Amino acid sequence: MKMKIGIEAQRIFREKKHGIDIVAIELIRSLQILDTENEYYIFCNAKNAKVSSIFLDVPSNFHFIQKSSSNYATWEQVHLPKLADKYNLDLLHCTANTAPLALSIPLILTLHDIIYLEKMDFLGGSLYQRIGNLYRRFIVPQIIHRCEKIGTVSNFEKDKIADYFNIPDSKLKTYYNASSDYFEVIEDKSIVQQFLQQNELPEQYIMLFGSEDPRKNTENSIIAYAEYVRNSLAEEIHPLVIVDIEKDYYKNIIKRNNLQDVDEYIITKQYISNFDLKYIYNGASLFLFLSTRESFGIPILEAMACGTPVLTSTLSSLPEVAGDAAVLVNPLDKSNISVNINLILSDEDLRSRLIEKGLKRSLDFNWKFTAEKWLDTYRSCLKQKMVAEK
Repeated sequence: MKMKIGIEAQRIFREKKHGIDIVAIELIRSLQILDTENEYYIFCNAKNAKVSSIFLDVPSNFHFIQKSSSNYATWEQVHLPKLADKYNLDLLHCTANTAPLALSIPLILTLHDIIYLEKMDFLGGSLYQRIGNLYRRFIVPQIIHRCEKIGTVSNFEKDKIADYFNIPDSKLKTYYNASSDYFEVIEDKSIVQQFLQQNELPEQYIMLFGSEDPRKNTENSIIAYAEYVRNSLAEEIHPLVIVDIEKDYYKNIIKRNNLQDVDEYIITKQYISNFDLKYIYNGASLFLFLSTRESFGIPILEAMACGTPVLTSTLSSLPEVAGDAAVLVNPLDKSNISVNINLILSDEDLRSRLIEKGLKRSLDFNWKFTAEKWLDTYRSCLKQKMVAEK
C-alpha cells in the first residue's frame, strides 16, 4: 500500500546549516533514490526557497511544502500539525528532536540527544543555544511516549535515552549518521591550495571547530594548542585554524587564559559552508574534535574521508564513531592533548596508519544504509496503523 509520509525539515534552507540540518538533507536525498513508490511531503520553514539549490532532479513523488514563520515553536506547534492534516498524511517523521504536541497521526522521531535534559547550563553557550535547550527540555518529555518509533544516532545515545525514559528496544533504534559523499580526498592538491590562498589560510595547519557550547570544549582545546606551541621542538609550528567561531568569543578565551603569546599562530574563520569544508579538511595536517559530550560526531568521519588524521575524545559516543582509526585522549587533560598533537605531527608512520584506517572507517557509515533502515521503519509503522484500524 502506498504511503503518504511527512518529513519535518524545518531548517534545511537556512543559510548557515549545521549537523541536524545536514542529517535531514542526506536522509531526504537518499530516500529520493531508494523510494519511487510512496509520496513524500517535506515541510520547511521557508518562502520561495529554491529546492534545486539543495536537491537536484527531484522525483515526482517528493513534494516540498514551504511555510514561513518567525520562530521555530510557532512553526512546529501551530503550522506543522495543520499541514499534516491538510495533506492527509499516514505518518510524520520529525527529524530534529522535537515535534508537535497536538498531532492526530502516528509520530516518528529522530532524537539526536538528550544533553539538555541531563544538565541545564543557563550560562554556557549562546543565547540562541540556551533558548533552544529550554524549548527541547519542555517538549521532549511530553512527546517521547507518544511516538510510534524513536531513532537516535549512536548506541551510546540509545542507552542514555532508554535509561532516562525507560523505553524498550522495540521502540528505540540506532540509525547511524555518515559523512556526505562530497567529503573525499582531493587528489589535485592545486585545487586545495587555490582555496586556501583565496581564504588566507596557510599551507599546513591544525583544524578545530569553535563553539560557545561548553561541551564542545573549545577553550580547553585552545589552551592545549598553546601548550603545544610553547613545547614544540619542531622548526615550524603548525598554526591552528578555528572554523565557525565568533571573534569576540575567541578573544575572551585568549584574554582569560593569558594566551597572547600564541595568538599569532591562531587563525579564526566564521561560518564556512559544508561543501567548502572539504577543502579545509583536505588542507589540514590534523583535525581536533575534543568534545566532552556528543551523540555522534559527524566531523570525525568527514575528516577521515578527506584523509586527515584525527585526535578525538575518549568520552561519550566518540570512541564508537572513531573506532581504532583515531588517537583518543581525555579531553580534559590539556597536557596529554598537547603531547599527542606533537606526536601525530611528528610521527610519519603513525600519520600514515591513521590516514589509512580513517579512510576505511569513514566507509563503515553510509547514508543509504541509514535511509533503508528508516524506510523499513515507515513501512512497519504503517502496518501497525492498519492493524489498529481493523
